[in-house]
Amino acid sequence: MFKKLRKSDRIKGACHHEQNVNRIYTRLKEELERIDEKPNYMTVPAAIRELEKIEMIRGYDQIYRLDHAITKTQKTILNAFGMDAAYVKHRAQRISEQLKLADGSHRK
Repeated sequence: MFKKLRKSDRIKGACHHEQNVNRIYTRLKEELERIDEKPNYMTVPAAIRELEKIEMIRGYDQIYRLDHAITKTQKTILNAFGMDAAYVKHRAQRISEQLKLADGSHRK
């Protein structure tokens, strides 16, 4: 079922992962300098945990929506990547539309 990866492929994957972590770290560090604070949630693991809390649920009307409002902490982290709450809401709406189309095509 699962394909075993060669050592060279695992190393490439690890390098790619490290590059992503470094990019996240750099963006968070730049945002910390801009806001002149040292909040605990601006570390890579804490930022990822905080952003994982943004989730969508399907309502009784079969439409997907954000489960909760975007928190101030999440807005600060998103700002480090050039995003804001409006962007997240827009993307959530687009995902909802795509899921609605996909669900409609399976019912035919």
